[in-house]
Formats: sequence, structure tokens, C-alpha cells
Amino acid sequence: MNDKDLNDEKIDIKRIFFSYTTYWYFFLLSVLFFIFLGFLINRYTVPEYSVSSTLLIRDDSNTQLGAENILEGLELFSGKKNLKNEIVILKSYSVTEQIVEELNLGISYFKKGFIISNELFKNSPFIVSVDSTKLQVTGTKYEIDFINAESFILRLKTNDKYAYNIINQKFDKSKPVDINFEEEYNFGEVISTPLFTFSINKTSFFDFDQIKRENKKFSFKLHPTRQYAQKLIKEININPINKETSILKLSIKGSNPKKNIEILDKLTDIYIRSGLNEKNIMAVNTINFIDNQLSIIEDSLSFIENQLEKYKIVVDGIIQ
Repeated sequence: MNDKDLNDEKIDIKRIFFSYTTYWYFFLLSVLFFIFLGFLINRYTVPEYSVSSTLLIRDDSNTQLGAENILEGLELFSGKKNLKNEIVILKSYSVTEQIVEELNLGISYFKKGFIISNELFKNSPFIVSVDSTKLQVTGTKYEIDFINAESFILRLKTNDKYAYNIINQKFDKSKPVDINFEEEYNFGEVISTPLFTFSINKTSFFDFDQIKRENKKFSFKLHPTRQYAQKLIKEININPINKETSILKLSIKGSNPKKNIEILDKLTDIYIRSGLNEKNIMAVNTINFIDNQLSIIEDSLSFIENQLEKYKIVVDGIIQ
């Protein structure tokens, strides 16, 4: 390739470059658009946080003084633990249902933003006390607009919903309901309708002046216990750290890390408590078993002792 060809190539590149620069405003608009789009995504996307903890699964089958070893020959007790079995127990419905009940997760509280709503956990300015003996509309948000420090407006709008019976954990599917509800109430007043009954009270986080100054809007949602417990089972991940250890890693993702931390803490607490209860039951059964065996042995010894006494009397009579 000679110098003339090189010069022609350079001239072609410049010509192509300058031909694109005539549309500079398209590039500028594209850059501004993507910067704005990135801002919106960063500003209004709810971040997810991953929370994790570890749980040591102790195997007490080798404890020298354990009841399992004392009565091993009778095969009445087995302390051997399998990690897979323990994972099934940790993710069982009974455990997650207990988490929902003890942490009061049947009600979620929200602070409404311009586009998205943020879930509140143990820092809501109000708390809802539900009458569990009455039907409740679940799965939809009740909106609250504070009028002053003593009263508020409650709004609910939903279609094709079934009322939920908290006690038997079933929906009343006799007919779907359509609601367009808006009424004013005072804090502490019982709000009673055929489809929901509860009262709303202020908490220590309630500050009416700040709420009005920042124009904050709030809402809450009631959850069916069974559905929420099933949802929790899917969200909680439990896996062994490695094949050599009996340590499980518990993790959960969500937008409210404080809530998820308490869920994992409550999960381990319930598991430990159930383990202690199981050991207490085992200890009681062991004591009862030993007491029964001692009673049987005592009766046998008493019978043998009586027979010996009778035998001595007969022998003494013969000798005399």
C-alpha cells in the first residue's frame, strides 16, 4: 500500500466521522435520555437486601450421659439428626405459621411515596387491632389519610374479593364483594362493617405535624395466615454450608432488612425452643420408663421376698 492510498483512507474516515456529527443532537438527546432513565430506575426501584444467619445442628447421639445411649439397647430413643430432615422441619408450615403469629406479620404497613410504597416494620405511626371473630377483607390495601391528631379517613376500593375467616383460615366464597368505602373515624374507635372489623390506634411514631409537613400517606394490608406462611416458606432459603459440617445457612431477600432479620431470628428461636421441648419430653418419657421398670422390679423383689418367707416358715415347721 503506497502513501496515496493511506491518505485516501484517512480522508474517508474523516468524512464518515463528520457525516455523523451532523446528527449530534440525536447523540446528545440519547445520552440525556439514558441518564434520566438511570436516575428514575435508581430513584424509584425498591432495593432488595439479602439477610443471612447460620445455625449449628448439634447431634447429641454421641453424648455419653444421654438417655439415648443409656437405653440404646432398648431402641426406644434415637438422637441422630439428619440435616435434610432438619431443613424440612425449619421450612415446615407449622414453624412458618408460628413466625407469622409471633411477629404479627398478618398485617403489613406502608408509607406511600410518589411512585412506590415502602413497607414499615415496627415503626408505623399507627397499629391495627383486628377482631379475629369477624370476617375481614384481605389482600388489598386500606388507605389512611390523617385529618388531625385525633381522626382520620379510611378508604378501601376493591372488586371481586372474598371475605376471610381468620379463625378457620378460609374464605367465604358464597359471593364475591365489590367495595368502594370511605369514612371518617377517630383513633381507638371500633370500625365495624359486615366485611371488616378492627380499630386503629396511634403509636409512639405518630407525629401529625411531621406527617402533614411532609404530606405523607399511609396504608395497610391484611394477609391470610396460610397464604403468608406459604409465601414465607418460598422466600426462606436453607442450605448446608458444606458437606463436612452440620451448619446450615439461613437466608432471605426483601426490601425491609429489619423485618427479615427478625424473621430469621424468630425462625432459629422457634427451632431451638422446639428442640428443647423435644428433649424435655424425651427426658420425662425416660424418667417415666425408668420409674415403671423400677416399680416392676420392686414388685418382683417383694414377691420373691414373700415366697422366701413362706419357704422359711415351711422349712422351720418341718425341722421342728
